Amino acid sequence: KMLDELGVERIEAGMPVVSKEDREAVELILGAGLKAEIWGFCRAVKGDIEACADVGVKNVIVEIATSHYKMKAYNYTPEWVLGRVVESLQYAKSRGLYTAFFAVDATRADLGYLESIYRKAVEEGKADEVVIVDTLGVATPETMFYLTKKLRQWVGVPIMTHCHSDFGLATACTLSSVKGGAECAHGTINGLGEKTGNADLAE
Repeated sequence: KMLDELGVERIEAGMPVVSKEDREAVELILGAGLKAEIWGFCRAVKGDIEACADVGVKNVIVEIATSHYKMKAYNYTPEWVLGRVVESLQYAKSRGLYTAFFAVDATRADLGYLESIYRKAVEEGKADEVVIVDTLGVATPETMFYLTKKLRQWVGVPIMTHCHSDFGLATACTLSSVKGGAECAHGTINGLGEKTGNADLAE
């Protein structure tokens, strides 16, 4: 409620599929009468998307690994990932959801592959928005500016930016990404979050 009063326009409530408690938390946030858009987070998995739709979330972020490092860790192939992205996004659209494609570890992905997956997400998966993602916080501000500019050339939908602070650069990288064309910046209270956290809302 305090974030809503501050004027935060979007609040990611979590992943309803994770547990009964997470589902209940998302339901409480949805029922709090906030002005902000409430978003759910999903893997590119039908069950995750169903859980968001069933709880009443209208906006979802759909994530999947896009770098060869992450794909290798999960035993994914590039071709399989491309198919899963399109399939998952199309299913989310069939459930009436507003979608954003979240390319995990985008800053370590092959640039050509990154272009193809973002294009497919929008052109075939009908993603409403896309997210440029520095999962391991390895990008410099210049990199985020460059990749966001590239992404703006590849797709015509709004861009979000999501930076981690493994090397203390999440806020700088986020600002550079906004300069490069991102319309929405992901942030967290005091920078808290997974691993080293994300861009600090206060900063």
